[in-house]
Amino acid sequence: MGQLEAANGLGKVISPIAGAIAGIVLWLLPFYLFAALSIPEGILLWLLVREPKKTGSKQPFSKYYEGFKNVFQQKGRSLGALLLSGAVVLFILFGTLFYLSEVLEKNYGMSNLSSGFVLALPVGAMAGTSLLVGNYLAKRAKYAKIIIISGTVLVGAVMVVNAFFTDRWVLFAAISLMGFGGGFVLPTLTLLFTSATEPGERGMITSLYGGVRFIGVALGPPTFGWLLKQGTAPLFLTAAGLLGATAVLVFFFLNLQQVLGKQAISQTRDRYVIAFAPRPRPRESH
Repeated sequence: MGQLEAANGLGKVISPIAGAIAGIVLWLLPFYLFAALSIPEGILLWLLVREPKKTGSKQPFSKYYEGFKNVFQQKGRSLGALLLSGAVVLFILFGTLFYLSEVLEKNYGMSNLSSGFVLALPVGAMAGTSLLVGNYLAKRAKYAKIIIISGTVLVGAVMVVNAFFTDRWVLFAAISLMGFGGGFVLPTLTLLFTSATEPGERGMITSLYGGVRFIGVALGPPTFGWLLKQGTAPLFLTAAGLLGATAVLVFFFLNLQQVLGKQAISQTRDRYVIAFAPRPRPRESH
């Protein structure tokens, strides 16, 4: 999961720098580059990625939906807290990136290329942290809740700093820490969502998680744009309050046993599974 988030973040690191360089050459060039990279990538996916062979009869949608509904009846509070956390963290991340794109040239006199490197700071930090956190959680799922709360609080602290300090170096350090906080939260959420259900019910749950994440991405820039008109301090203090409320809700509503099961969590090479079988008792010596 950490590798997935890291690869996702790597694309976000490269895009503002590559886009800035391409935009210097020709304003329309980034759009052509997108097509030039996407088309061969689609062909490679078609040729190289093989779907597993389907076994058994096709599951009716009504039965699939019933399983999805049962998951939320059993784990709804915890999953709701996780959905909120993912949406809020990405809302703040992309809202802050929008804020940076607005102020770097206007307030700090930075060129498009320099701004691209600055925009890469938080997503680069997030990509690296995601990889480390994903590897860490491979053996320590019981710390998932504290990692989510810690990352959310760290991003909230960055918002408070941004509300009161305008020095460029403080800003650069703060947004890098924001990336670290996001790297704590996102791979942990991905792990919990993929571990919360059986493989047959996982598709709709992970799709819902992905959709809610992108709602946060979509709402961040316009909301930050509107709040920026009210001033920098109201903008970042509002963001800090939202993150603080999210951390509190995760603290009270996320139950790891509810998400992962009451049974012990055992590790496989690539993912977590729920060990339903009880541990064998040691044989008594006669």
